[in-house]
Amino acid sequence: MKYDAVLFDLGNTIINNINIDLKNGFNKLIQKYNINCQNITSSIETILQLIRQRNDFELPAIEILQIFEELLNFKFNDDYYEVEYELLKYCSIDALMDGVLEVLEYLKNNNIRMGIVSNSIFSSQCLERWLCDYKILYYFEFVISSSDVIYRKPTKQIFETSYIHLNNIDKKKILFIGDSFDIDYVGATSFGFDSILINQDKNEHTINKLTKLIDIVRG
Repeated sequence: MKYDAVLFDLGNTIINNINIDLKNGFNKLIQKYNINCQNITSSIETILQLIRQRNDFELPAIEILQIFEELLNFKFNDDYYEVEYELLKYCSIDALMDGVLEVLEYLKNNNIRMGIVSNSIFSSQCLERWLCDYKILYYFEFVISSSDVIYRKPTKQIFETSYIHLNNIDKKKILFIGDSFDIDYVGATSFGFDSILINQDKNEHTINKLTKLIDIVRG
C-alpha cells in the first residue's frame, strides 16, 4: 500500500452537510428549554457574529452555550455536552457521503489507520456521538476537533495533534482528504502530509467520487 494512514475531514468529506443552520438550532434550544426573554433575537445574532469572526482559533460550542446563558440570564438544566449534541442535531440536516462505507471497509480490511481532523465548534466527544449515530465511529482510531485543540485548519497545530496520534509515522505515508483547497489541502501539505480533495473541480488534486480514494491508497 502507498499509505499507512488516511486522515479525513468530516463535513462534506465523510458526512454530507446538506444544510447547517445554527440560528435554527438555537431557536429549537429556546423552545425545548422554554427560554422566555426579551433579548432572544439579539442574543442569537451576537452568538452568530462571534462564530463568523473565527479565523485561526476556534470558539467551542460549550463556551458558546455559556455565553448564551450569560446573555439570557439563564441556566441550562442539562449537562453542557448533552445540550451541545442537541444543538448539533437541531442545526444540521445531513447524510453519509456516497461511497463512505465502501471506502472505510476497504481501508480497515487492509490495516490502514484512520482518523478524523475537523474544523468544528463541536467537541470531539460530540462528533464521536454523531459518527456513532451513523455506526461508523469504530473505523476511526481518533477524532480531533478544533473545538478541543483550539487551533483551526490550516494551522499546523491541529495537524501536529493528529501526527502525534499516529505515533510520528513517516509523514509521506499519511494521506489527508478534505473538501477545501485553502483549509485542507494547503494545511495538510504544508505540514508534510500528502493530500487529495473531494469535489467537482477537475485538477490533479481532486477526485469527484470518494471511492476513487481506494485506487490512490493502493498506489
